Amino acid sequence: MPLHSYAHWCYPLSMPSDSIYQLKITLKNIKPPIWRSILIPADATFRDLHEAIQLSFGWTDSHLHDFSTEKDKYRGLYIDRKITDLETLDGIDPWGEPPADERKVTLRERLKQEEQHIAYMYDFGDSWEHDIILEKILPRDKNMEFPACIAGKRGCPPDDCGGTGGYEHLIAILADPKHEEHADMLEWLGIENAEEFDPEEFDAVTANEMLRDGYAAIAG
Repeated sequence: MPLHSYAHWCYPLSMPSDSIYQLKITLKNIKPPIWRSILIPADATFRDLHEAIQLSFGWTDSHLHDFSTEKDKYRGLYIDRKITDLETLDGIDPWGEPPADERKVTLRERLKQEEQHIAYMYDFGDSWEHDIILEKILPRDKNMEFPACIAGKRGCPPDDCGGTGGYEHLIAILADPKHEEHADMLEWLGIENAEEFDPEEFDAVTANEMLRDGYAAIAG
């Protein structure tokens, strides 16, 4: 995954906060589920959470996104890195109210108790819907760096594969060497054989390396 996509991330690894949120993020409408469990400071912004999701899942941050919380359900909680003036977003909301700036809203402001849910949408074309639940509110461990990915299941779909239906089609094509699109799919994925793409593969060590490398790219 190209690290330049994360050059706009702006908070340090050890971010001061009194408490840590354990969040479970599940990609909806796919079975078996694809999910990640991460630890992130309660005072992190929703922008920080967006970046942590992108890195821990393996998305490429190539598309628009937004968050939906109970407080923001009619306007969204969103700012794209290419847009610096929220006034330019007037009109995308039917009520004429621009979305909240996710760079200025902390998790603590929207997530206040365990078992509370929020929604995250990535890529408005493929429509990758994620459910986020606050599983635990934990005391900060001063010996840990945050955010951290502590668990997960299954690999992330490739960007631009056509959403959940397109991903299921991709897997079916890879499983059938005689399929007329098999060779084209291998070429699109940049692999030589189907065994190089494992939809079940997840490794927390790799996910945390991606988190650290994302920060290192910024620091460098």
